[in-house]
Amino acid sequence: MEIAAALGLKTVLWTLDTVDWRNPAPEAVVAKISAKAEPGTLVLMHPTASSSRALKGMIRAVKAKGLKLGTVSETLSAERLLPSDVE
Repeated sequence: MEIAAALGLKTVLWTLDTVDWRNPAPEAVVAKISAKAEPGTLVLMHPTASSSRALKGMIRAVKAKGLKLGTVSETLSAERLLPSDVE
């Protein structure tokens, strides 16, 4: 983290881990995302077959909850908050 800071970079951690490195069934990954995704969730995924096969289902699950997909920068941006959201 010190090296990243020295280079002017920031570190970001996830808030929801798919644990895809354990190669769970795609349905298990989708179920986890469906149950736990909420506004501002940052999902940790790896380039695994499990995540690849679950991706369409994860996207559908997020959208079915009325959530919007975004990049890390968009998700952490202050501009994503509407004035009525800020107290």
